[in-house]
Formats: sequence, structure tokens, C-alpha cells
Amino acid sequence: MSENQVESNNRNQLTKAPSRNELIQANLNLLPEADQESFRASYASGKYVHPQSERLRVHLDRLASTGLVVRAHPGIYALAQVWNRDSKRIRTYQLIRTLAGIHPNWIFWGPSAAVVHGLAISNRYLDVLHVSAGPTHRRSSPRICWHTDAHLETTQVNGVAVTSFAKTTFDCMRYLNFSHALAIADSALRINQAGPNWLSETLLPLSHGRANARHALEVAKFADGRAENGGESIARATIIKLGYELPDLQVELANEVTGGVNRVDFYWQLPAGNVVIGELDGRTKYYGEEVWSPDEKLATSYTIEQLSNERLRESQLTLEGKVMRFSPKQAANPAELGPLLETYGIPRPRESQDFDYRHVIAPWTGDKG
Repeated sequence: MSENQVESNNRNQLTKAPSRNELIQANLNLLPEADQESFRASYASGKYVHPQSERLRVHLDRLASTGLVVRAHPGIYALAQVWNRDSKRIRTYQLIRTLAGIHPNWIFWGPSAAVVHGLAISNRYLDVLHVSAGPTHRRSSPRICWHTDAHLETTQVNGVAVTSFAKTTFDCMRYLNFSHALAIADSALRINQAGPNWLSETLLPLSHGRANARHALEVAKFADGRAENGGESIARATIIKLGYELPDLQVELANEVTGGVNRVDFYWQLPAGNVVIGELDGRTKYYGEEVWSPDEKLATSYTIEQLSNERLRESQLTLEGKVMRFSPKQAANPAELGPLLETYGIPRPRESQDFDYRHVIAPWTGDKG
């Protein structure tokens, strides 16, 4: 994927929320006139404001006390209403771009590099920034996790120094648990429009002597670039761990009413010949791809037209087979998704399996060792 394509995808993330640009302009108009230009220029370049003097920092701290701006990071300021409206991924991306301008020698690593490359990284890994100091050890802080890495492969994406696409994919896959690693792997294939062999061929040269390399290679066996978002990958990971038969993905079904096609998330052709269609609920159905987190609240501002269209679509799908709907929360929880799969008669050819081959559980993952 070219640098221009990556930047285009990230800029789409920054601007696709309804009326975001209008919200930025409205908030600029609320600021003192002397502050408007610095915030306007920063947002136009996909960054936050970093004051160049102590006097300006003190001034923006006072402005923050009014609720017009927020401290996005020590010494970095954002428009409050825009900050509150933006997703965690947009905030993280814009903060990374700001810090890259302040610290051009920083190399963003792992989950932070995944944001820049457009990989499907869960929100749970975006609370801190991940930066590599190369072979040098640096003490981490609550806001920045420093990584000692003597095997850096780096690149520049629109002025941000990050680990290469392949290394970012590998590092995330080897340290994240099976479900979240699969989301990374699926999105890597989707971005590259590549088959599953691309992952294995790419990861093998990077794996020698690296912690959790086997974990990454095992995850790669299940990767499928047809998964459209992280939520679908998490759901499929749960199905894999539970031992149920894997569905076909993004199957297009003829629409007998309109003459077009309906594309479904998951499709099972059962031994008896009947069909089960699996549909992941959530805001991706209404707003396009969004970074998914199992604890993220679902959007509730669906329009009547959107809901009506979805109900009509579902009524058409029932002509093909049973429709099994599940939420992102259910998708991530084997205790909830398992009984649902059982109820719909999905075959289970094997017993449950953990699929966690990590022998190093990094504290920053939040997983228990």
C-alpha cells in the first residue's frame, strides 16, 4: 500500500464523522480571535496545538479551564467539543502526528504504528502511545510505553516515523492475544489485497529469535482478508476458539426483490442443506468501518431510514436462510456466542482450544500471564 493511500485512509477517518468540519469551525469561532489561527492551522494539517513558549502554554491552560479546549497530552491542546466527539483512533492518530512533529526522532511502534498504517487495532491498546528507542532502554510512563528493539525496520508515513508495515503487523500479532492478533492479520491482508500466504512469507524472515514468533505464525494460519472490520475478525476468532465450523465470509446473495445482491458477514451451508446467515450488529452497519472495541457502546443515533433499510434487508435475507444476529459484546464472549451458534445448529467438529502460544505476556497488553 502506498504512502498516499495510507494517508488518504487516515484523512478519511479524520473527516468522515458527520459535520466534523462544521464542528471544528463552530468551535474555532468560540475561541479568542488571537487563538483561532493556530488551532485552524493545526487541525488543517491533522495535528493539535503545541505552544512554542511557556507564556502561550500558560495561556492555553487558562483557556482549558473555561472548557473551550482540553489538554490532549502534556503541552498539547485540542478543541474540547471536537475532542469529545472524535473516536479514540482519531484522537490517537492526530496526537501521533503532533508528537512526530515535536520529536522527529521518535519511532512509533506496535499499536501506535498500527494506527498510522491503518491496521485494525482495538481501542484497548490506544490509551498509551508506543514508541521505540531502538536498542536503548528508556523508562516508560503512564502515557508512553517505550520499547527496546534492536531489530527496527522503519519507514516514514506522511512525516511520521514508524516501524515498517510488515514489522508492525508482526509485532502486534506476536504480542496481542489470539482474537486481537487475528484482527491485525486480517486487516493486513485486506490492506494489501493479499492472500494468506503473504503473511507467512512476510513473518518468517522476521521471526528468528523473536519472542512469541510462533504465536504470530499460528495466528497467520487463520487470517482472511475478506473480513471487513475488526469486529468480524473478533467474532471469527471466538468461533475458532470454540471449535465451531468456520463460515464463508462476505458472501453475495441474489436479492429476489430488487434484482441486486445482498452481501452478508458470515454464511454457513449446513450438512442438511439449510443455510444460516450470521450478521454482526453495530455502528459499522450504518457508518462504515470504525475501529471496534468489545467495551465500546453502540451508536444509537440511527435514522429511521437506516433502520427501515436494515429491516428490509433482513426480511430479504430470510428468504435464503435463518438470520443469526449478534452484538460485538457477544462476538467477543465465548459464553454468549457459543450457545447462540449451538441454537442455530452450527456444526462443532472439535473441542474448544485456547490458541495462545505466547510465552511472554507483555504488561501493556492487559492480559494475565
